[in-house]
Amino acid sequence: MLQGSRVVVVVPAFHEELHIGRVVETMPPFVDDILVIDDGSRDRTGAAARDTGDPRVHVEPHPRPRGVGAALTTGYQLALRRTSRPRDVICVMAGDG
Repeated sequence: MLQGSRVVVVVPAFHEELHIGRVVETMPPFVDDILVIDDGSRDRTGAAARDTGDPRVHVEPHPRPRGVGAALTTGYQLALRRTSRPRDVICVMAGDG
């Protein structure tokens, strides 16, 4: 929590196996949830995010690539379920940092 606000970061990711771990590992400690939207990657993007062992990570897979707009829409929908106060924050960080 940051000054009483819940902070949720949406991370749209497509074929980011080589970068997603670093994105998760460098997320500031005040971030409460990291929502990685794996947009139908054929590599290990989702697994690499989970492999960080960070309990804040939730991976939501798209069964096939739908594009960054759809990944952001999915991420915002999930983030809105994790926030409820007017001062809560939803941000976006690219899957490659």
